[in-house]
Amino acid sequence: MCSMDEINSLPFAQQQRLRFIESMVLWEGSVQRQRVCEVFRVNPNHVTRDIQVYKKQYPKSLEYNPSLRAYEPGSKFSPHMASGDPSEYLALLYAYAESESVAMLPVFRNGRSISRCFACAPMQN
Repeated sequence: MCSMDEINSLPFAQQQRLRFIESMVLWEGSVQRQRVCEVFRVNPNHVTRDIQVYKKQYPKSLEYNPSLRAYEPGSKFSPHMASGDPSEYLALLYAYAESESVAMLPVFRNGRSISRCFACAPMQN
């Protein structure tokens, strides 16, 4: 298992993809590699590597369902990178709907956005 420092030292774009993967599993019950590829406009190798990093950091958090060709919550799944706040998921959906991309997902702590995405409302302090 890698440390949280190792996760934080990953490129920001990769951290964003990991948060997206976790958010999709949390709120939609599964995530497909192809969806991550489309949203972030990366090739499948990037997503495969991201999922491997996530599974290494959080063992038994994701299980592959071959019939759905998707990753679903595993026996030890709980959100570590996503806030679990519904407004985070709604902002993610809004950003994607507005731009067909989530090039920058909002980051939430304690139910408040602490970062901006280009399609989100201005951050309030």
